[in-house]
Amino acid sequence: MLEQTVSKITTEPTNQDLNYWASRPYLRPETQERVRKAEVVLVPREGFRDQEVRTFPVRTEEFYDFLKTALSDRHAVDLAIEDDEYKELALHSALIELGGMVVLAVVVPVVVNLISDYINRRAEASAKKDELKVSFDLTVVEQNQGSARAIKIAYNGPITDFLPAILNAVAETPRVVVVQTPPPPALPEAKPESK
Repeated sequence: MLEQTVSKITTEPTNQDLNYWASRPYLRPETQERVRKAEVVLVPREGFRDQEVRTFPVRTEEFYDFLKTALSDRHAVDLAIEDDEYKELALHSALIELGGMVVLAVVVPVVVNLISDYINRRAEASAKKDELKVSFDLTVVEQNQGSARAIKIAYNGPITDFLPAILNAVAETPRVVVVQTPPPPALPEAKPESK
């Protein structure tokens, strides 16, 4: 029997903008300031199986380095965690889990294209390319004269539907303009996944 995979995408308002993440009690003041000033922030999952821990999906460090390299000095990228508290958690081998990310609306088009490029590189390095699914939460923050409005877009589905689904969801988010940009300059290849 052929299994059919359905994409699930949800969009909802959220209060988890940059100020929310910058004010987390486990961040030191200097980290809080960096997070407030960043345009792209990778955020941890808070709590796991009734434990008070903060975790990132496996390979977040690689994803973070990919974004930092691609965005270079043009856009500030940060992690909302202290180095000594950074933990990765692997749950499923046929899933590219990118975790959560908070992005200012002005850089969404560039970031979405980079994410798509990263996912495609991971897929090319995978022996299970046709079975891969993506799980990702993107919070888009629109800042306007001291106030902010945030919309969380959550995607869980096949890799083939990721880019069209995210682009469509972002396009439907008021005041966010989606523009297809050319691919970024060549970056180091993603590390092959272990089998």
